[in-house]
Amino acid sequence: MNEQSNSPEPSPGEPVRMLEFSSGGWAILLAVILCAGAAVWHLRFEFPTPGSLKPGDGRHVETYGFDLAICTIPREQLVAAGMPKDGVPALSHPPVLSVADVENLNERQRGQYLVPSDRVIGVVISGQARAYPLRVMNWHEVINDTILETPLLVTYSPFCDSPAVYRRVVNGETVEFGVSGLMFNSNPLLFDRRANGAGESLWSQLLGEAVAGPAAAAGWKLERIPCYLMGYGDWVNEHPGTTVLAPDPRYKDLYKKNFGNYFGSDVLRFPVSPLPPAPDLPKKTPVIVIRAGGESRAFTYDAIRGRVDTKAGWATAVGDTPVTFRYYPHPPAVIAASNDSSKSVEVIYAFWFAWYALQPDTELAR
Repeated sequence: MNEQSNSPEPSPGEPVRMLEFSSGGWAILLAVILCAGAAVWHLRFEFPTPGSLKPGDGRHVETYGFDLAICTIPREQLVAAGMPKDGVPALSHPPVLSVADVENLNERQRGQYLVPSDRVIGVVISGQARAYPLRVMNWHEVINDTILETPLLVTYSPFCDSPAVYRRVVNGETVEFGVSGLMFNSNPLLFDRRANGAGESLWSQLLGEAVAGPAAAAGWKLERIPCYLMGYGDWVNEHPGTTVLAPDPRYKDLYKKNFGNYFGSDVLRFPVSPLPPAPDLPKKTPVIVIRAGGESRAFTYDAIRGRVDTKAGWATAVGDTPVTFRYYPHPPAVIAASNDSSKSVEVIYAFWFAWYALQPDTELAR
């Protein structure tokens, strides 16, 4: 049934007025302008803007202005990611929320910010816990943060499902990092910000090592800080006093999007070499890598789930280092730690293809 209009019918011979500002046409015009603006805003994260002041044309590596005279990775495997330098906007010293603040925000947004099954990167510094939601990290990839005077570089690549946290100190100097717009084996390369861009270096997001520029010439690496990849609900249960990265209101529409289509297939967006052997695991199988005592071993979540005891976890060893795994079902998550404080252990999360490309000699535990 059609609704009847309250507008008077035009007289015979009178021209029909299609849009009048006095009758609300201004609102329609404003809506059209806002929608067009929103479309342009979203596209700027996928395509470089012609004439942009940011270096990098999205296609040619040499247009980004980085010093590649010294490059510790194959130069021919560097690719432009389709956006300029800083095209993915890193955040520096962003505000944080309490758990109660998150609950209040969820009520105002009808539960649209964080629910228990949303994954977060968790960090604990001297007893102070902080969570970085992946729905935010997807669109920033780099957070320059500080917890209890410890300068942190919190990073995440949605293309590799690889969180990594480092102490953002280079040769004794606290620095800030950004997203270069370049990729190596489908993993983003970060850069250390320098005055006027002079002397900037490229860094591997997954390894925390300088791969090009002065820092690579010096062989510098970042100190890895332990982090956890797990559901927000599980994180809060174990760290009820945690703070949580607050969303930046300028990007709230982006935070509603996710990488579901990418995660749902085994197709890669960027070139990767070498790839895992074809009969092996699907390329995007999540693994947790343990590096200890000079050895590296990757464990699939399924392998751990099949061995873990829900109360005691699963105790094993990598080399001479004892490691205990715990498994969380909703969403699937694994954490690992050594109960021997005298042993140094690195725990790394990634898709299998991403880690294999960087460290193909890693043993895969079944």
